[in-house]
Amino acid sequence: MELKLDQKIAIETQGNVLLSAGAGSGKTFVIIEHLLYRINLILNQIKGNEDQERELVLKLRKIALMTFTTKAAGEIKHRLKKRINEKKEKNSEWISVYKNIDQIFVGTIHSFCLRLLSLNIVSGWSKERFLYDESEYIQVIKKILDRWYEKSIIRPDIAQLLKRKKDVEKSIISIFNDANLRVLWDQGHQSELNFSDFFEQMSILKNWNLGPCPDDLDDSSWSLFVQDFYEKKQSIEKINEWSKERLPRLPKKMDYDEFHSVLKNIKNFFKSNGEGLQLYYSQNEEAHGWKERLFDIYSFVKKEYQEELGVNYGDLEYLCFEGLKVTQNQSKVSDFFDYFIIDEFQDTSSLQFQIILNAAQGDYQKIFCVGDLKQAIYVFRGGDIEVFKYVNEKVKHSLELEHNFRSKSSITNFNNEIFELILDLDENLYKKQKTLSENAEGKIKLIKSSISDDLSSAEKNKLESSLIIE
Repeated sequence: MELKLDQKIAIETQGNVLLSAGAGSGKTFVIIEHLLYRINLILNQIKGNEDQERELVLKLRKIALMTFTTKAAGEIKHRLKKRINEKKEKNSEWISVYKNIDQIFVGTIHSFCLRLLSLNIVSGWSKERFLYDESEYIQVIKKILDRWYEKSIIRPDIAQLLKRKKDVEKSIISIFNDANLRVLWDQGHQSELNFSDFFEQMSILKNWNLGPCPDDLDDSSWSLFVQDFYEKKQSIEKINEWSKERLPRLPKKMDYDEFHSVLKNIKNFFKSNGEGLQLYYSQNEEAHGWKERLFDIYSFVKKEYQEELGVNYGDLEYLCFEGLKVTQNQSKVSDFFDYFIIDEFQDTSSLQFQIILNAAQGDYQKIFCVGDLKQAIYVFRGGDIEVFKYVNEKVKHSLELEHNFRSKSSITNFNNEIFELILDLDENLYKKQKTLSENAEGKIKLIKSSISDDLSSAEKNKLESSLIIE
């Protein structure tokens, strides 16, 4: 098979890469061929050495490929073995590769964290520890909470807490099930959480690189919009008003493309979340009281939970994240891994990426990311497209697989237009796919139907299915 130029570049570029690969672009094929290309470089490097197989094993062990599901990891393993089997039939050098291919780590981010823990790269793991299933984990948290209620029976607010016991349980279970939330709670609580502090924290978290108000503004609508932002950004009520205004076009004479993009992101954030934040700050005293109570409970549960031998999937991420903050532990990782391929990167959380980046000692040359913003579907599990945007700016090679090999041109064109509208991304992040000329035109049928809110879920599903069949 003759490679397209975009495929060839992606396959041969070693690290410092974010590869945008849409549906039907041959993403898995490129990942497999990229691995094979890297293995071939290793074979050339060790050729003629005294103990080639031992060196091969050591170098294969240093490659880690992470994807989002166990099923996807299994498919990559299968296809990789199949390709290596083909190669060993033509070249005997690949026989030892085929024999030792399982030395390459292929799995989920959670299984990678488990590997780091089991190798004692970071502390907090022992042979006695085991993974909870969902029901076991919930029962453990509930028992710890019961002990807290028993010891806190004389608290003046105990009646209020007991009245909301189910809500408290739900909150604590969610916190300890999510490494991102645990890290936030570990950072402590402020006696007063004012909006100005919140905005500064969000600026760091979301990479809103804001300096002082530009001093070369004029009387254009863009300049007035910027001035208005700086006057209102200290108040949740005022910034909510600002976020509802139309974002003016950037005058051609002004070189503020990046700043324009940041303001757009801030505007969209407060347009989506401002109402809830305003409600929080309007009831700050009551909200703060509950936060104090929950922090007391969190501290107790954390101490007790650390004594348990079982862990959940969130704990695997949490323990690795905490352990890899230590520079010495990061150095240990390099003894085991020195190249990280991350598939489905659009669904990676900020904490997961920080684990990988720390494992790579902050060296993007050791990182090869592959993903597609149009397929970002795991926001509810911590996936954050801001991570994708951030890495796109950091890596040396922002690459793209631009051809769709699977779909007819009508499907591809429709897909391009609809996602351009939905995602509202900058041009350097969202580029339209191209269709191969041999793909027939085909056609799109637009189905319109009004579905009453009075219908049950089953009735709505039945109606939707009948429309699709038609």
